[in-house]
Amino acid sequence: MKIYTYYEEINFPQQKEMLELWRKSWTQMGFEAIVLNQQDAKKSPDYDLFVRKMQYIFQEITNQELTPYGLSCFVRWLAYSTVSDQEEKFLVSDYDVINSGGWKTSDPLIDGLHLFDDACPCMASGTAKDFKKLCDLFFEITILRLPKIKEQANHYHDQEFFLYNFVGKFNKDSETLKKQYNITLTRKRNEDVAPWFPDPSRAYHVSHHNVEILMKKYPKKYGSMNDSQARIKIIKNILDNQ
Repeated sequence: MKIYTYYEEINFPQQKEMLELWRKSWTQMGFEAIVLNQQDAKKSPDYDLFVRKMQYIFQEITNQELTPYGLSCFVRWLAYSTVSDQEEKFLVSDYDVINSGGWKTSDPLIDGLHLFDDACPCMASGTAKDFKKLCDLFFEITILRLPKIKEQANHYHDQEFFLYNFVGKFNKDSETLKKQYNITLTRKRNEDVAPWFPDPSRAYHVSHHNVEILMKKYPKKYGSMNDSQARIKIIKNILDNQ
């Protein structure tokens, strides 16, 4: 089975080291771990228009310009849509989602777009066609619900798109949207993506937020480190315990 991630150089410290650790965690479990970048996204004939659309909706909602990081949060899905086999199901993840040894290549993937951690888009599955449709929906659904979203949101990356449109707390019609577009959101942390080490799970999301929690919980272990150093240490700890 293939798993893809997306990488752009946006001057975050130690990202390339984390990227290699991500690759190691998945390849040693038998996955073909593939890194895509902006050049892959640009293979899409819709790239330039897509970028303008994402910049437009962000400006409309926040009255601010979309940063390079914010744009990359959307563009990664366009990169996934350019995978050559348009019908093949595959996994995608942030490169801080580390296979703890419990996620197998034999695990079945459901039809349609599947987010494994509710509205958090850190890990998902689908086909290239599913990801292309998602890229269309970023704009289409946001424009349709723009007045309501502007009442609720002061920030709008891909995570906020899922949150404000596909979670019942923010959109009473979220279940209808999910059925209409074959989008599934689950949150079974013990089976899919655990928030932080050392919870038993199939994979760990070593995000900035979760590392901050760990650093506060174990100050003697992580207190002298910065965020990036702690993330690398935690990831190496996960791999050592596989």
